[in-house]
Amino acid sequence: MSESRLRATLDTAVDGIVTTDAIGTIVGFNPAAERLFGWDSAEITGRNIKEVMPSRDQIMQLREQQHGLIARAQEYVGSSSEILGRRRDGSLVPLRLALGRMQLHDEMLYVGFVSDISERRAMESSLREAAAQAERAAAAKSTFLANMSHEIRTPMNAIIGFTELLLQSDLTTTQRNHLSTVRQSSRSLLGLINDILDTTRLEKGGMVLEMIDFSLKGISMQIESSLRLSAQARGLSLTTSYPANLPEYFLGDPLRILQVLTNLVGNAIKFTERGGVELSFSSEDEQVIIMVRDTGIGMTQEQVASIFTPFTQADASISRRFGGTGLGTTISRQLVELMDGQIEVESALGQGSCFRVRLPLAPGKCPTGRENVAPNRVLPPLRILVADDVAQNVELLSLILTEGGHTLETARDGAEAVARFHASRFDVVLMDVHMPGTDGLEATRLIRQHERTTGAPQTPIIALTASVLVEDRRAARQAGMSGFAVKPLELANLLDEIARVLAIPVQAPDALLTPATRSAVGGHTSLIDWTSGVAVWGNKQRLAKSLDQFLRTTGAPTQLPDAQSEMPTADALGFHLHALRGAAANLAVPSVASQAGEMETRLRLNADVLHTEHFRRDLEALRSTLSAVREELDASGQLASDADTPPTSESTPPRELGTHVSALSALLTRSELDDELLDAVCGGWEAGGDRQRAQRLRQAVDAFDFGAAVAVLDTWTDDAADDAAGMIF
Repeated sequence: MSESRLRATLDTAVDGIVTTDAIGTIVGFNPAAERLFGWDSAEITGRNIKEVMPSRDQIMQLREQQHGLIARAQEYVGSSSEILGRRRDGSLVPLRLALGRMQLHDEMLYVGFVSDISERRAMESSLREAAAQAERAAAAKSTFLANMSHEIRTPMNAIIGFTELLLQSDLTTTQRNHLSTVRQSSRSLLGLINDILDTTRLEKGGMVLEMIDFSLKGISMQIESSLRLSAQARGLSLTTSYPANLPEYFLGDPLRILQVLTNLVGNAIKFTERGGVELSFSSEDEQVIIMVRDTGIGMTQEQVASIFTPFTQADASISRRFGGTGLGTTISRQLVELMDGQIEVESALGQGSCFRVRLPLAPGKCPTGRENVAPNRVLPPLRILVADDVAQNVELLSLILTEGGHTLETARDGAEAVARFHASRFDVVLMDVHMPGTDGLEATRLIRQHERTTGAPQTPIIALTASVLVEDRRAARQAGMSGFAVKPLELANLLDEIARVLAIPVQAPDALLTPATRSAVGGHTSLIDWTSGVAVWGNKQRLAKSLDQFLRTTGAPTQLPDAQSEMPTADALGFHLHALRGAAANLAVPSVASQAGEMETRLRLNADVLHTEHFRRDLEALRSTLSAVREELDASGQLASDADTPPTSESTPPRELGTHVSALSALLTRSELDDELLDAVCGGWEAGGDRQRAQRLRQAVDAFDFGAAVAVLDTWTDDAADDAAGMIF
């Protein structure tokens, strides 16, 4: 009876059950196994298990069993694995195998439970393909965002830039008000573009709110000012109600609130054909209530239920009739909820709509007006190459940079930029990334290759791009670009970036006045920018010591021709002025850097200016400035502390010398200097008999030619590597 039950169980089992003896001979094969492998039980019984399970691992297992390694086989009992089975027709099928063991009449039997996992494998393959498609879609989205960013931000560059220029001209009061509204709205639009285009951050919940003091009343006035003309063009009224008992200042994210209200009021104007739109503010239960009410087309209850769904509008005719994507209300809801607020809507078809926004805004205070505290940026005159295929961008950069006393050459594509770079020398290159033909990245690679071939020092190249994506910044750095400026270009930010890549302290205009001009205006601004200098040199003593060395050598007034001495050649004087400008910038003496740079540029453009009386007067003014810097340095008292500085060791252990050389090279590359580190390196070389190399390094540093100093350090590194290789072989 028990045997009949066992047979019935085996015959009705869904999984295939294959029983073998200790050497792998099949002794049992149930009906499910027959269906799975295509063998009759009578045909397969007595054959080896490898007929249906030919995988190498399984055969190795059976060989172990055949050699009587019962203890070893025990490891497989109670476990499962995935293998390939072979049907009678030779086709392979993926299987899940679970192995069991039993002792029957002094005979060891092994039972394999097998199930077909073809469908699961197919599903896994489908999931992998879906994941791959999702990755490809994400890559396509990134490409789309990069292109969209460029296409939107490029015209924004012209709008904001030319608006700024117009505001600097003579305008009537009405014109100035209109242009101020254009500028303000353009900047608001730019702020919205920066985040809307980055949909990945929104989807991942990575948007961070800014918590600053702001004027809610100011936002209401800005909304009315920027959208009033749109309402008037449609014959509508736009009214704003801000009660006197509602506080003006709150703590929150004004850009996000402005974005929400711009969407809601803009939609209200768009969907209203007669009447008007009202924007009102109030408070209730420590929450600010903002209502946007219109007399527009209204919505049915079904349409109200789906109004916050992405890319959804009231009906299919709305998009054709009024335009739009249906994203405005969705973005508004997401932003309001991000601010822990609520948004709701009431509407009736043909009677208009009312959107109500509730925000838990904390009380704030009057903001400090951060945009007005920054000084106007001023750089010494530079020779700049601008490469951009958009004529408006080239014109805008030409206007704003030539006003600052800079000399520009322009190129309309990457190939022309490379040709102009080969033909002349520039202090910095502003390179658009997206240009037809040879783009900015390829042009940068060609320029860097030319510099390596000729041994010329690297000229800083700043990427100009409308993209805000991290991938584009990474690509620019990999191509060899030194900096990054995002369009629309802010003049202050662009000048800051130029100053950063050139290691020039950015100063307010009065920091670049000559001593004579200072005296005329009664100014007392220091010629030495101690704050910027300490940031580079570490402390005032090091800065003072280096500045003292500079004023005794390259920066000595006697190094410049006076009224009685013979004028040197244009090339020789230009080289000296170039060294003066770079060293003075590194030493935080911006007035000297400005004067020397301006004279170097004039001399480069026209060598005949050397013999003019005006140029001689400028040379004398530069001599006076250097003398004034010497007086200020001596009066600072910083040189007196030099005697208290403990002498540094002139000998450095050989093991530490390589570390010191690498550290000093890294500092000099950033236009920084550590005197103790310099003494350690030179002392180590001199102790080893390499006095000439130490002398060359000190001369280069004393002349503030940090590029030449790095080259001396590199020669020692190469020699040390050769010596090490010689010891190996």
